[in-house]
Amino acid sequence: MGRIGTGFLVAVALSLAFLSQPAAAQSAAERCEKLSGGLDAAIAACDEALRLDPKNAAAYYIRGRTWYFKRDYDLAIADYDRAIELDPKYARAYYNRGHAWLMKGDPDRSIADYNRAIELDPIGTKTSSVYYWRGFAWSKKDTDRALADYNRAIELDPKNALAYNDRGAAWRMKGDYDRAIADYNRAIELDPKYDRAYYNRGLVHEDREGGDLASALADFRTFVSLNRFDPDGPRAVSRIEAKIDARNKR
Repeated sequence: MGRIGTGFLVAVALSLAFLSQPAAAQSAAERCEKLSGGLDAAIAACDEALRLDPKNAAAYYIRGRTWYFKRDYDLAIADYDRAIELDPKYARAYYNRGHAWLMKGDPDRSIADYNRAIELDPIGTKTSSVYYWRGFAWSKKDTDRALADYNRAIELDPKNALAYNDRGAAWRMKGDYDRAIADYNRAIELDPKYDRAYYNRGLVHEDREGGDLASALADFRTFVSLNRFDPDGPRAVSRIEAKIDARNKR
C-alpha cells in the first residue's frame, strides 16, 4: 500500500481548504492539491497543516485515515482520539476509529464507536456501511446481532454486496444453508467478480448434507480464477477433487 491515487490527496486538500483557517494554513492546504505522491506525502501535508493550526480536527482525522492505510492502527487511533477531543460530534472519526479497533482485534471498542457514529449521524451517507461494519464486529461475538445489523445495512442499501456476503456467512454459522446460498447468490449478482462470495458459497455447497461437490468445485475454481494469490483456493480445489475421487471409488 505504498502509493495511492491522486483522488485521496485531493480529498485531503479539499477537506483542509474548506476549513476556516489562517491564511498560512490555507496555503498549506492548497499545496496538498498539487501533491502526486503517496501516503507519506499526505502525512507530511497534514503535519504542516497541524503545525500551523493545532486545533484542526479534520487534519487529525485525515492523518488518522492515512495511518490506517499504512496499517499503523495505534497512530491512527491516536489521531482519531485527538479529532474527537477537538470535535466530540465528529461522526466519521468515530466510524473510522471503529475500523482501527476492529483491525486490532477489539470488537467491543469497535462496536462502541460504531454505536456513537450511528447516534451522531443516523441518516448519513455512510449509514449502511456503519451497520455493515458493526455487524462484522458483532459476528465475532453474537451471530444474531450480526444478522440484525446486516439486515439493516441491506435495508438501507439493497446493493451492498458485502452485507449480503457476510449475512450469508452468519446464516452458515446458524446452519441455515438455503438462506446462506441465497445471500451469496445475491452478492455475486451484484458483483460478479466478488471472489470471496464464490469461495464462501463453495463452503456451503461442501457443508450441505450429502455435499454438492460439483457445485463446490465450480465455485472454488472460480475463486482461484479471480484471486490467484490466495492459497485458500487451491487448497479447497484439491480437497474437493479428493472427495469426488473417493466418492467415485465407492
